[in-house]
Amino acid sequence: MQTDEDKFNTSLAGLIQQLKNDPDTLTFCEYFEKHYCNRTSLWTYCYRKGAKINTNMRLENFHKEMKYHYLEGKKLKRVDKCIESLLIFLRNKQFDRLHKLHKGKLSHKVANVAHNHKEGVLWSDSCTLVGPLKWEDTCNSSGRVYAVCKIDSYHCSGHSAMFCKQCHCCLTSMQCTCADFLIHANVCKHIHAASISFSKENSNEIKTDMQNLDNSAIEQKTH
Repeated sequence: MQTDEDKFNTSLAGLIQQLKNDPDTLTFCEYFEKHYCNRTSLWTYCYRKGAKINTNMRLENFHKEMKYHYLEGKKLKRVDKCIESLLIFLRNKQFDRLHKLHKGKLSHKVANVAHNHKEGVLWSDSCTLVGPLKWEDTCNSSGRVYAVCKIDSYHCSGHSAMFCKQCHCCLTSMQCTCADFLIHANVCKHIHAASISFSKENSNEIKTDMQNLDNSAIEQKTH
């Protein structure tokens, strides 16, 4: 997944030139240029960062359920009947949500928080502080560097479902440049690693302050 706009445009230009040079793909190249190249902002990841959606399967599932279950496959001309069916659909979805919460069933995104925390523990040593509340995390396999920053004005309340109790981070308190955060809207392992590193730095500062206080107290007693 390419999240950098300049790199995407360079790759796209190279692909178009490659398709034009091959007679077998020349027709496809003309079709691709006509229908896709003039509206890259609608389908590329780099132009949809933060959209928190990368598929329309949920929309198609809603349409199927609404059409065949609630409308019984009929075309309704009356707006009031459509609104009534939508209200019933929303009521049932809210009940299903409450039922899942009562059973304690974890959603896929909530389960990812715990999984990414374990990965973040392993990655915390490779996380480097580069500025105030800013870190860089280097991928061991590809060597790619991801930037993580903490939003100082926002503090996690702990009530969010996407909150990690171990390292006290959530989806809105920190930001990362990786695709897992920008596209899939997950609390990625880099955010967990930066949060763990931030906690270690704070604990070391507290220990240093306590040692300085103890030393000053000893000096005062000796004098």
